[in-house]
Parts: sequence; structure tokens; C-alpha cells
Amino acid sequence: LHRWARAMGTGALLTPATQRARLMPNPYSVGGGRAYLFAMTDSNGWLGHEGSTPGYNTELEYLPKLKATIVVLVNTDIGDQMNVSPALTIFSALATAIAPHNIP
Repeated sequence: LHRWARAMGTGALLTPATQRARLMPNPYSVGGGRAYLFAMTDSNGWLGHEGSTPGYNTELEYLPKLKATIVVLVNTDIGDQMNVSPALTIFSALATAIAPHNIP
């Protein structure tokens, strides 16, 4: 799973031109260290995507500068009081510990 996450972030399965295009942010989504790219986000350097379906929640992120991958799989989709997903909450705590200069 982490190899797939790394391939998603590095574009290992894509041509260089496709990866460059994929990493171009939507200009209307840029702000506060975050941007929406093509089918993934850039959250202060972390490239990834969240998934949710009734009863489950995931977060898959890759930080290129550290070549670090975090994959969180949770068997609930119930968020906290602010409706933040459980996988995002766990990912944020792990990312803060691993890369305090790239807090998502």
C-alpha cells in the first residue's frame, strides 16, 4: 500500500509531462498552504487524498521532501465535533510528529 501511495505522490506510473500537469494547482483552490491538484491535494507539502464511504474513512498522504508515506484506514466515518474525519485527525497527528515544519 505504501508503494502505491509513493507512486501516487511521485508520479512513478505516469509520464513526466502528465505528472507536471497533475501537480498544477487549481488557482481557485490555493490558500493557506493548501491547494487542490488533479485528483489529490497539496496540504503544506503533503500530497494525497481522503476517501470516505459509509462506515469507513481513509487518508493516504506522501511528503516528497522526506519520502514519507502515511496511510490511515479507519472503520468509522463519524467525525469529531467539527465534523473532521477520523482518518484526517489521525493523519494530522502523525504528520505533525514526523514533519513539524509541514503540518497539514
